[in-house]
Amino acid sequence: MPYLMGCLSEDGAFWRLGSDNGAERYNGAGRWAREANLPLAELSVGSMANAWGVDPSGNAVRLAPGPVTRVAAPPAGEVAVSRDDDLWILNWGDDNKPYHRKADGSWEPVPNSNLCWKI
Repeated sequence: MPYLMGCLSEDGAFWRLGSDNGAERYNGAGRWAREANLPLAELSVGSMANAWGVDPSGNAVRLAPGPVTRVAAPPAGEVAVSRDDDLWILNWGDDNKPYHRKADGSWEPVPNSNLCWKI
């Protein structure tokens, strides 16, 4: 099956967006399991227990740990999960506060900086 993008975490979690924008996780036995029945525009995986996406409307979506849940967050254009499982979002529509990081259960804007996004 063709796919749109794939993400591999340091601990071996492998996720992809299928051609229909659905999130799938590799089960390690040669098969892919559908994890979310909602379309996603972006995907990022920090570890087996920390996978996130962004739906086409700009909502952050927690994929793992389950259940799949839309999460209250600033509008997201892209999402990234760091190796220590920090969650970052990039809001393309806000030039003053484009980056946000989830810290202690809430979202904090990060002052403009020269962050490198999706190398």
